[in-house]
Amino acid sequence: MKLPSVQSMLGVMKEENPNKEFVKTFDPDKLGPKKILFTWSAPSRVETKGNEKISRTLMVIGIFIGLLLVIMQEYALILLIASLVFVNHAIKKVSPEKVTHEISTHGFSYAGQLYYWHQLKNFFFLKDNMLAIDTYDTFPGRLFAIVSIKDHKEITNALEKYIHFLEQVPQTSLDKIYDSVVDKLKL
Repeated sequence: MKLPSVQSMLGVMKEENPNKEFVKTFDPDKLGPKKILFTWSAPSRVETKGNEKISRTLMVIGIFIGLLLVIMQEYALILLIASLVFVNHAIKKVSPEKVTHEISTHGFSYAGQLYYWHQLKNFFFLKDNMLAIDTYDTFPGRLFAIVSIKDHKEITNALEKYIHFLEQVPQTSLDKIYDSVVDKLKL
């Protein structure tokens, strides 16, 4: 009896590229002239502004847990938590840079990195201002680009010529578990 792997049960299996044979013989020099279909500039990431009340509450809880960890002599864990707090603080303080995204006949250029059409699986929109494009590669498995709501139709028309548009956001078992936990916590 063959049991399924944990990855397949959780829905995080890497999907095989149906164009495997094409990928082996792919030569970018034979693509012909590049025609740009759509271009836009956007911030590289969503800018986050934290709630001061929640930040102060989490800081007090963090100091209390830090004191407990000092008593327990868990210095490595203290360093880990301190580094996470530092990275979170740095991300909030530094503004995201502006990057340019481009849809062409060769593929999707994500902040200067070109992904050819045979590397991309499908696309969909998260909320109203986020474009998500799934790739066949393990890393990155999904590309995220900030878009303007007024550009949705043009982007959809350009991308639909080459990859599939998904009306609903695909969810793995891990996504469903995360959503249920967040709903119960009501943060």
